[in-house]
Amino acid sequence: MFGVKERLDGMSINKLSIAFSLVILYFLFSFIFNTDFSIKFFSIILILFFVFISIKNKEIQILKPLLIFSSIGFLCVSLNYYIFDRLSLIPVGGPFSTYRRMVELYVLLIPLAFLPAIIDYTGYKAKYLFNVIFIAIAFLGLYTFYYNVKLNFNRGDLTVFFNPIVSFDISFIGLSILSIFYGFYNKSKYSYIIIVLSLFSLFNLISHGSRGAWLALPFIFLLLIYNYFKTEKKKSIMLVVLIAVFFLVNLFSVNSPVMSRIEHFQSDQQNITHNEYHNSTGIRILLWKNAVEMFEQAPILGVSLYGVEAENCRRAEVTKIPQCFQHAHNIFLNELAANGLVGFLGLLISLFLPLWYFIANAIRSRDEQLRFLSLAGFAFVIHHMLSGLTEYYLFFRNPTFIYYLIVAMLMSFIYLRKRNIPVEPSRVVRSD
Repeated sequence: MFGVKERLDGMSINKLSIAFSLVILYFLFSFIFNTDFSIKFFSIILILFFVFISIKNKEIQILKPLLIFSSIGFLCVSLNYYIFDRLSLIPVGGPFSTYRRMVELYVLLIPLAFLPAIIDYTGYKAKYLFNVIFIAIAFLGLYTFYYNVKLNFNRGDLTVFFNPIVSFDISFIGLSILSIFYGFYNKSKYSYIIIVLSLFSLFNLISHGSRGAWLALPFIFLLLIYNYFKTEKKKSIMLVVLIAVFFLVNLFSVNSPVMSRIEHFQSDQQNITHNEYHNSTGIRILLWKNAVEMFEQAPILGVSLYGVEAENCRRAEVTKIPQCFQHAHNIFLNELAANGLVGFLGLLISLFLPLWYFIANAIRSRDEQLRFLSLAGFAFVIHHMLSGLTEYYLFFRNPTFIYYLIVAMLMSFIYLRKRNIPVEPSRVVRSD
């Protein structure tokens, strides 16, 4: 819990809120354009800000669920690499830098535990975060549409341009989901624009053909309609109509990228029945089997992140798999193989602890704003959980950071909302 007694004045709050929003927006655009963003610098700023707040407010305490969430990666992954010097086993060069940054990232996530105190002190509101997400998603819709058309929706060309495309799609589909929830909650005249543009972005991302990133969408759409149909009937009907139009267009289009990927999946299944695994689905099955075997070799701490790649490369050399893969394309099996039961426990906590937090607050509260934040967070985590069945997005820094940052901020807003601090998204009442 937090007990921040002193807060900034209105002018200082506005300046810091704008600055913080711009930093998050810069990160999202850096991800879109595949440019560098210093997560280390961001973490240092959080630490310095928290120290400053602690000096001025002596009664600050940490929100325990958020502390566990933000530090579990360090405790279950990074710590054993440092204690047992496992990074020294990685060849110096490209592989070493890649895995060092992966291990280091979990250290940099720990300061996210300070977000409730920082948000409380600065008066940063949830509506600022959701507006930033919407700006990025609205731009992304136009950006992806342009390149989808330019590259003729060719999966191979899109994979090269948006590399790594699956993790890219998982992250921004997750943010599109949050933006759609915000559109349903928001009562302003612009709420319909938020929903339409967010769906436009979502449909363009779906058209990339990353099938695993679609897994949670039917459930999330049902969740939206179930919770908002009575209060937002027009929006619910609009959502259903737009989804139906998108589906029908793809169903009857000659070169539909979505139907093409579905047909490829069906073809993969037929090939697998004839023991032909050299296809997208078949290769994943081979990698999953390999991951289980690696876990059996080192069940407690795993064979290490680099060990998964090294073993896959060895199997590629003897043609057991078609090429050397860096991971197992599954967050659960890769974590078991790379970091054993210890790392797997950390992964489960990073998913189910916030899931429990969001569900508990959605069920217990009748406050509409609190329920919105909880349901949005629940949908965001479920999306990442199910998408992780076919992709190890934790291999990449930006998708990992987005997941932890958004979850940490939503947990912070929920906690502060429960304390009746005005951090809720804007709620403009319609005039009759």
